[in-house]
Formats: sequence, structure tokens, C-alpha cells
Amino acid sequence: SSSSSSSSSSPSSSENSGNGGAGLSVVFPTRHSRSAAPPTCLSMAQLKDLTEELLEAKPGSLYKYDNHIVPDESATAWKVADKAVQKAEFVIRGHAAQIPDTLWNRRLRGNPMFEKDTTHNVSPTDRIATMHSIIQRMEEEGTMYMKMRLEVNSQLAVEQKEDEQSAAAATTNKETSGDEKEPLTGLTLEDYASPGATVQMYDTILDSMALNTHADTPLTALPYLQRVIERYHHDGGIERNLHEATVPTVMTFNAVLRAVANTPYTEGQEEVRDNALQVGFTTYDFMRHFVHRNSATYAYMMQIVAKYLPPSATRGNIAYGMWTQAKKEQVIDQMVIDSTIGAYTPSNGKDFDTWVEQTIQDKGFQHIKQKWRKNSKSRRHQPHNGIY
Repeated sequence: SSSSSSSSSSPSSSENSGNGGAGLSVVFPTRHSRSAAPPTCLSMAQLKDLTEELLEAKPGSLYKYDNHIVPDESATAWKVADKAVQKAEFVIRGHAAQIPDTLWNRRLRGNPMFEKDTTHNVSPTDRIATMHSIIQRMEEEGTMYMKMRLEVNSQLAVEQKEDEQSAAAATTNKETSGDEKEPLTGLTLEDYASPGATVQMYDTILDSMALNTHADTPLTALPYLQRVIERYHHDGGIERNLHEATVPTVMTFNAVLRAVANTPYTEGQEEVRDNALQVGFTTYDFMRHFVHRNSATYAYMMQIVAKYLPPSATRGNIAYGMWTQAKKEQVIDQMVIDSTIGAYTPSNGKDFDTWVEQTIQDKGFQHIKQKWRKNSKSRRHQPHNGIY
């Protein structure tokens, strides 16, 4: 869902943009229902035009400011940014939908309005790069807002001081009314997360990256997660951050784990292995501070263990520890079962083979104890989709 809108769906007024020298009226939604899937750009022409509008706009031009900015309210900041944020999410989802098997591609496959790119043949790597540029552009616009906020505050403080001095001179030997306002001081660029990039944007690009991996993907994905966490803390962290745009989701973490699990690796590539294991286990550890781990978490962690650790007692023990924790969190499902079997193939030793045979192999999800799988569906990022 979107970062700041919750009313029913209605498109904004049209905006004109060039397309081969001709004016093209494009419409993008700025509001949608929480119960419905967020709208996605389905038209290739519209996707091209809106992408150019976002990336070519001058800094400070994406947000429509009123005569003044309320200088100390996050809600006001996101209200100012709302239309541009909705537009950026709409476009980012459109690019993700063009990448095979992403969540947005899977969701839109049967939509007769969905146009697949058959002319430009833009690669998934290039689309991911475009998504990255849009996110960076929104970060830039948010930073510009925060700077303008400080400038406005500074000017207000100067004007207020001048008014106080004038009032003092005019009321010499008289009592003041007692309702003067305190100067607006002490504001910084990081009083709250700048309005712009949202967790939904980061989730979408991480999902796309998880399906288009290369040797450096773990090190490329981790900074996105770290940025989400940084913005979460800027908005108050666990004590007071309830803002949908800056609170990480379980998908934020699981998409990184999925990317690590999917990273191409050949035995002997020690740097790739070490980076993958570090990012995988770091992400897994981060989760306990922010979200409930779920079935996808443990499935991808099992795949990471299976891929990057050679058959051994060490691999067997780590996988057993993961299985035990998954049971404790009651998130065993078929994906966890299959991934666990993969972590014991080839064999990690006779004792482990016996345990797998007696506990997991050929039993199937329906034969797993109910208490081990109680949360396997309720903790999903999407109720009917176990990918995240």
C-alpha cells in the first residue's frame, strides 16, 4: 500500500508530457484504497513519460508548496510530498512489472490492460537501475524539503525577533501580553525522515534484485536495507514510529535473504561466499529488532546454508539450529521443509541423515505437527503468497 493515502481510488488531473513531439495526456493515481492493490503503471508510453518527468525535474520542483511550510511536523511534510510520492511508487511498480516473476509481474500477468515491453527490450538490470535513480531522486527531493524547512524556520525566527523588538519598544514600561511565541530554534535536517523515498519503493526494488542477481548482489542489496532502517530510526524507531512509509516490512528483510540465496556461486569463489554469508546472517539478525521472522525467512536461510557451506557437521548443525528456531516460531511450511532437505543434501553425516529421514523426509507439510506451523500463514507479507 501507499505511504500516505488511504481514501478510495480516484485519478488525479491529467498531466501533459512529450512523446515523439506530440502531446500525450497521462493520468496517474494519487489516492487508492488500503484494501485494494496499489495501482501500477500499465502503459509503456506512460511509463516512459512519467519516468522522464521524475528524473528530469529540477531539485525542489516535484513538491507543490503552499505559502509557508509548517516547520516541525512530519505529517505536513508527507502531505506536501504526497502527489510526487504516489507518482514515484506508481512508476517504480510499473518498471518492476516488466521484470519476469517479480511480485508486480505475477500480479499483473492476467490483466488485459498490462502492456509488456516488446519494442524497447529494456533489460531487468536497466529497469532496476532506473528504479534506483527514481528512489535517489525522491531522496534528493526530500532532502531539499528539509533544507527549505530550515530556511523558512530561520526566516520566521528573524521576523519574530524583529516583531518582538518592535513590540518591546512600543510598550516601554508596560507589561507584555504574555502570549509571545518562543523562537523556532534547534531544528535539524534529521528531525524526522525526509518525505520522499518510502519502504514500498525499497521493497519493490529489492524484490526485483532478488530475481536478477550477480556476484555483487548481496553487497548491493544490503545498503537498501540499511537505509530503510536508518529512516525508521529518524522517524522515532520502536518507541514512536508508526509511519507506514518508514517502517520496514518483513518483505524488506526477506527480499534481501532471497537475493542472497539466488546469487550465482561456484565452489571456490571465497569472496562471493563470504559476502553472501555475512549479508545473510546480518539480515537474519536484524529482523529480531523489527519484524517477526516467518516461513520465507527460514526457507531462504536454509537455501543460503545449503549453497554456501559445504556438506559437513557444521552445515548440519547450523541447519538444525534454523529448523529448531523455525519450530519455536511456529512457521514450518512446505517451503521450509523442502529447503531444509536441501541443506542436508548431499549428506552432512549419518546422524543427520537419520534425523532428516525420521523427522522431515517424505512426511509432507500435512504431517507436520500443528503447533510447528501455527504461524506459517499469518506471518506472511501477503496472505495468499508465501514468497515473502
